[in-house]
Amino acid sequence: MKAESNYFALLIGINNYTDERLAPLNYAVKDCEDLNKILTDEKTGCFKPNNVKMILNEEATTKKIRAPLSSFFRNRRPEDTVLLYFSGPGFFSRSEGTEYLASYDVNIEYVDTVPEEGIQMDFIHDKIVMESRARNVVLMVDCCYAGSLMPRSTYRTDETAPRGRYAILARAPTEVSVESDFCMNSEFTSHVLSGLRGEARNDIGEVTTDRLTDYLRTKVPNIVSYGRTFSPIILSFPGPAENTHIFTLPKSFNLEEELTNLKNPLEPYVDFIESITSTFEKIREEKGDSDVEKLIFETLRIVTHS
Repeated sequence: MKAESNYFALLIGINNYTDERLAPLNYAVKDCEDLNKILTDEKTGCFKPNNVKMILNEEATTKKIRAPLSSFFRNRRPEDTVLLYFSGPGFFSRSEGTEYLASYDVNIEYVDTVPEEGIQMDFIHDKIVMESRARNVVLMVDCCYAGSLMPRSTYRTDETAPRGRYAILARAPTEVSVESDFCMNSEFTSHVLSGLRGEARNDIGEVTTDRLTDYLRTKVPNIVSYGRTFSPIILSFPGPAENTHIFTLPKSFNLEEELTNLKNPLEPYVDFIESITSTFEKIREEKGDSDVEKLIFETLRIVTHS
């Protein structure tokens, strides 16, 4: 599949933090790097390499995240599709319970008095995701309590959610995120990667946001998803499964004409069937309906010997 020039992605992954109250992670950076490889793969990716930006570890300070976030989403066009992915811790401010994504240099106590020193989820949703001119914005958050990080302004049903905005959050509000030493990724992202590689593809080989969400629910049952799309948002194209045969009709095929020309397979036997029917009716008039089985056998005997 040819990468789309109007597909853009911003991937943020942080393993270590200056605030010692935030436990270091092993695979958040690798989560981003692995996701980038799939999104930009020459054969299956939908994103051009130059359209994907990664902010990792020490580069992912509050200022270096907030500024690129604003410009990255503000500069999009109405026909664009944008993916924002975050892998790292999430936390709540102690005073107001405001939801934050942890940046490299965040100070958990300081954001209680200066909220702008952290990455508020309300800021990402209300000022970045919702105000972007892009037709489609996909948000993936892989952190502890990710479900709680959905801002209060989005607590509504999918039927009333704005179109073109879609979120997949790794965990329910009370659950912690888990890393897998076997996969060398977080548990959630390892399944995202598997889904994009083909486990979540549809019959024609596309992995859309809806199909990926359905697949993830079979692997991480308590993920939280939200939003509606104008049309399926394709994230990768691994192609049909090997045992899937896609049958296509020639352009010249005319179904109405073909049905008109379709021959009745019983046509050669029409006279024989009519003979059976008429003979059966005559015998039934003569002998009545007392024994239908005998009537049938008598009919067949007469017809086949006539």
